[in-house]
Amino acid sequence: MTERYTFSSESRLRKSEDFLKIFSARRIRLQGMGFTVWAYPTPKSTAKLGISLSKKKIPKAVHRNHVRRLVRENFRVNQETLLGYEVIVQVHRWDAVTVHKEFSQRLENCWSRLQTEFNSALAQ
Repeated sequence: MTERYTFSSESRLRKSEDFLKIFSARRIRLQGMGFTVWAYPTPKSTAKLGISLSKKKIPKAVHRNHVRRLVRENFRVNQETLLGYEVIVQVHRWDAVTVHKEFSQRLENCWSRLQTEFNSALAQ
């Protein structure tokens, strides 16, 4: 039987204090093509996701909602590898997301880079 992945309300960063904590801590910051991933390791055994988009960068609501769906879906599928992290994905350009498969692959690369960055930081 296949394992079912969910994206529950406990997996979301909602409060501005949570976002500010991650942005100000600047623990791990990874640049992707057209987006930035900010991460903060926590002792909790869950993974949390926040998505930061602006009307200025992505003017159409349809496109912003599409980006949110893509990021949530990718996070939902890969959340086992992100246990113990609070993550914010900040998308800067709509054209970086237009090809769904490439965007998903770039996000997955960021998730794996996140693990190696954190492990190397622990080793130091």
